[in-house]
Amino acid sequence: MKRAAALCLLIAGCGTATAPDATAPDAVAPEPPAEPGTPTAPDATPPAAPDGPVVALADNGPPMVVLPKGLSPLYEDFFRDPDALTAFSKRLGTVLDNEQRVTVEVVWTEERLEGVITLLVPDADDVGNAFADQIDAGGVVDPMSIQPLVGSVGSWRADLGNRFDLRLLSFETRTVFWDHVSGSRCWMKGPMNDPEGTALAECFSCMLPGGAEEQVCRDGDAWPAALKGSKRAVSMLSSALRPGT
Repeated sequence: MKRAAALCLLIAGCGTATAPDATAPDAVAPEPPAEPGTPTAPDATPPAAPDGPVVALADNGPPMVVLPKGLSPLYEDFFRDPDALTAFSKRLGTVLDNEQRVTVEVVWTEERLEGVITLLVPDADDVGNAFADQIDAGGVVDPMSIQPLVGSVGSWRADLGNRFDLRLLSFETRTVFWDHVSGSRCWMKGPMNDPEGTALAECFSCMLPGGAEEQVCRDGDAWPAALKGSKRAVSMLSSALRPGT
C-alpha cells in the first residue's frame, strides 16, 4: 500500500497532505484523475487538431505534440523534455511525412496505477500501405514496415526512463492506426518484458466505435506469419493501415 501511494504521489501528483517534491517545479494543482472504469482502448476519435503546443521538431523529423493526462507537473515536464522529443522525432522521420504533426498521448490512470504511451499515426500517412497490401493478398505477412513506429515509441520510453525515472519503463506503449471512414482503430502494444520496446508483439487489437475489442494475431511463433482472426477484424486492420482520403 505504501509503495502504491508513493507511486501515485510521484506520477499523478495525488494527495494533499504531503509537501511538494523538492526537485519538482512550483506546486501546481494536478489534473483530476480519470474516472473509474475508463476504457483502456484508444478513444473513439483521434485528436485531429491537437490543442497541445508543438514541443519539438527535428531537422529531419515531424513536429511532435504531447498530450498528457493524469500526470503530475513534474512528470509532464519529463515527457516534454525537448532533447528526448527531438530524438523521437528524428526516429519517426525515417518513415513518416515530416510535414504532418504527430500526436502522442500519455495517460496515467490512478485507479489502476497504469500508464500508457500512445502514438497516433497521422491518418494521411501511407506508412501502413505495404503491410495492408500483404493482408489483402492473403497468406504470410510481414509487419516490419511499421516496426520503426513501434520501436520509436519504445525507444522514447527507454530514453525517458534512463534520463529521469526507471519506473517510466512500466508504461505500456501503443501504436494506433485509424480508419476515419468506419471509425475503427487498430493498435499494436509493445510486447511484455521488452524494456527497449523495439520488438513487434504477436497481435493487433481492433475496435469499432462502441464495439468489443477483437484481435488479429500471427499464426506462429515469429513474424513473418499468416494471420488469424475474424474476417471483420482482419478487414478493420487493413483499412486502418491505409491512409485516409
